[in-house]
Amino acid sequence: MSGFGKYLTELRKSLGHSSAKGFHSWLCEQGDLGCNYSYYSRIEKDLLLPSSSVVSTIASMVGPPHDDAIVMAYCKALFPSKKNLFQIQVPLPAAPPAEEGVVPTLSKKRTLSPLQVATLSSTKRHYLLFLISTLARRELSINEISSQIPGQSMKTVFNELREVKIVRGEPEAFIAACHELKFPPADNDELKATYAKLDEWDQQIAFDLGLKQEVKRFLFRRVSKRYVGMIQSHCALLLDLIRGAEDVDPAHNDEVVSFSINLSVGKIPG
Repeated sequence: MSGFGKYLTELRKSLGHSSAKGFHSWLCEQGDLGCNYSYYSRIEKDLLLPSSSVVSTIASMVGPPHDDAIVMAYCKALFPSKKNLFQIQVPLPAAPPAEEGVVPTLSKKRTLSPLQVATLSSTKRHYLLFLISTLARRELSINEISSQIPGQSMKTVFNELREVKIVRGEPEAFIAACHELKFPPADNDELKATYAKLDEWDQQIAFDLGLKQEVKRFLFRRVSKRYVGMIQSHCALLLDLIRGAEDVDPAHNDEVVSFSINLSVGKIPG
């Protein structure tokens, strides 16, 4: 255990980034980090000591006054027998307080622009490439994507997503420009129609990507109003479990889950 990962985790949290994935996405927005999220998550867990170039890049992206402290923490881990020579002088900042009545989110997300939404929703192939790239833990290539999404050349799709900064890199090696994205609220008819189309595509993702169906159930039952609330709470808990799974167990998250809930409530005769 080097201890560098522990320091980086504490620094990340003190800077207001509650998840490793969110912080990694923020770093990637600053420039070429030189490592994917899977690699970065192993750094924080002290499963590996990164190269000096990666540490230097992280330090420069975080900037003063913590850039030198990051390098010092790395040197302490690199030369444990001489760690007394590398004393960190800059204390970690206090984590930003949560707003009253606001539940802290798992990570800082960037809102998609109208142009980005229009581009990724222009065809289903654009949407699928967008989804695959945001879940990727390493660089992708157009060749492997083409085997997953058959049809005409994916290079045009890639170029259009890169033009609006949804992906970055080259066709032979690219990644998502940001892994933590959220859609803007549907405050006009055009966005409402777009989201309705994406909802329809979401129901087809498992089939389009050849995922194996593990569970298929349908229930039509009478329940009390109290049970409706309990069911809603359990649905929310299950969704939170899936959202947090990547940060909780990143070393083994080799599976992709397509999960949807359609809970309807009302009254019928009898």
